[in-house]
Amino acid sequence: MIGKHVRMKSLMNPKTGRTVIVAMDHGQIIGPAQGLENPLDAFRRVVRGRPDAILTTRGMVERGW
Repeated sequence: MIGKHVRMKSLMNPKTGRTVIVAMDHGQIIGPAQGLENPLDAFRRVVRGRPDAILTTRGMVERGW
């Protein structure tokens, strides 16, 4: 349980104990979702919001990031 606790702690904001994680892996499952048709533009918009983590696929990173 210690490893899981360490990894989860790295995602949490130390001041609030909360986290914002954005899922951007929908295109692989259900096809391009509205707003995710252009992965590079979508990543840029999300990064500007400064989330704590972004969930995506390796393919989206290789093709768009």
